[in-house]
Amino acid sequence: MSRSPQEEIRGKIAKDHKDGGSKNIDNDVKDAFKGRKSPFIIVDSRETSSGVVRTLSELNANIELKKIPIGDYIVSKRCGVERKSMDDFVDSIKDGRLFKEIKKLGNQFSRPILILEGDVNSIVSINRAAILGTITSIMLNMHIFLYQTVNERNTAEILIALAKKEQEDSNKTFSIRFKKSPENLKEKLEYIVAGIPDINVSRARDLLEGMGSIQAIFNASEQELRDVYNIGPKIAKKIRKYAKSEYKFS
Repeated sequence: MSRSPQEEIRGKIAKDHKDGGSKNIDNDVKDAFKGRKSPFIIVDSRETSSGVVRTLSELNANIELKKIPIGDYIVSKRCGVERKSMDDFVDSIKDGRLFKEIKKLGNQFSRPILILEGDVNSIVSINRAAILGTITSIMLNMHIFLYQTVNERNTAEILIALAKKEQEDSNKTFSIRFKKSPENLKEKLEYIVAGIPDINVSRARDLLEGMGSIQAIFNASEQELRDVYNIGPKIAKKIRKYAKSEYKFS
């Protein structure tokens, strides 16, 4: 049987009490769940090992722990947050996870946010120009809001602020229905085109509306692609590169 959010937090708090005193633990749990009307945050259950969740409870957030397929924190139907420590950020760049995760976040939420936790200047395992290039690509090409925090507590504080802002007109909790695989032809075409690196659903729609079909997109010249709304020279060049590249079986 899965544990309730209160039980999850109680277990987390218990580990932090060296003396194991149940009275202290119970008081902390009581304090953590005061004022559960606001703000409300859905938290991925895999995040419970971080100090962010404990701080959220200390700040009287109404949290719901559940395994969510996209993002780490959800503060409204339109706003999902991916949190990455600097170590995880570097690892996800190296193993190719980063852009896949960010693309899913952008496809699901109209206000996607990436929180980078720590000091970007501390990264030494990847060239600084590559780091800055990745960050600018996330913001400009993928339309993801990016915010840097100092530590876990700082992350929790901005999550609280986001939740309060998003929920200021309503004290009710919300539920999220994650997008399923496309069913009709229009959605399938958008899904295929959105699979091109640096192309989100919005740009996929622009390309399909401007060119008419997937075949026309890949047959178009670089200039014809640039004539499509929201498609700049860099993206047009990439599309041409992918269209002309030969697949080599190794």
